[in-house]
Amino acid sequence: MAVVYLRRLHGWRFVLFNAVLGLSHIVVLFNAGSYIALLPHVSGDLGGVLPSFLTWAQTDFMVGLALGFPLARYLSGRIGDYRLLIGAFMVYSVASYLCGDSQTLAQFVPARIVQGIAGGITLPIAWASASPTPALANSVPSTASSSGNNTAQPIDSSRSPPRA
Repeated sequence: MAVVYLRRLHGWRFVLFNAVLGLSHIVVLFNAGSYIALLPHVSGDLGGVLPSFLTWAQTDFMVGLALGFPLARYLSGRIGDYRLLIGAFMVYSVASYLCGDSQTLAQFVPARIVQGIAGGITLPIAWASASPTPALANSVPSTASSSGNNTAQPIDSSRSPPRA
C-alpha cells in the first residue's frame, strides 16, 4: 500500500484541528471521572436504581476504553486513521445520546460500554494523527499523557513527516 501524505495544515485550519482534537480528548476523558459525581442524578433518572448498581456502568466504560486501544490499531490498519477517527466519534456521540435517553439500567449499561469502546478507539488514533513524527505516533505512553500533550501544547506544524 502506498503512503499518502496530505497537505500540512496552516493558519485557522491548524488551530481548528488542534482545538477540536483537544476538546474531544477532554470530553472522552472527562466522561470517565465526572460520572462518579453524577451517580445520584443518573440513579434518579433511571427510576431509582441503587447507585451501587450504577458503578457497573463506570467499570464497563473503563473496560471499554481498555478494549478500544488494541481495536484502534487493528481497525486503523484496515480502514485508515481518519475514517476510523470520524467513525469512532460518531459512534461515541450516538452512544452518548443513548445513555442520556435510557430509561432502564438494561438500556444504559450497553450504551455505556459502546461509549467506552468508541472513546478508547479515539484516543490513540487522535494521538497518531496529531503527532509530528511517526516515531511519536507509535508510542502512546498512556491515556493521561496523550490527552495532556494534545490539549496543553500545540502541535508543531513546521515539521514534515519523512518521505518514503
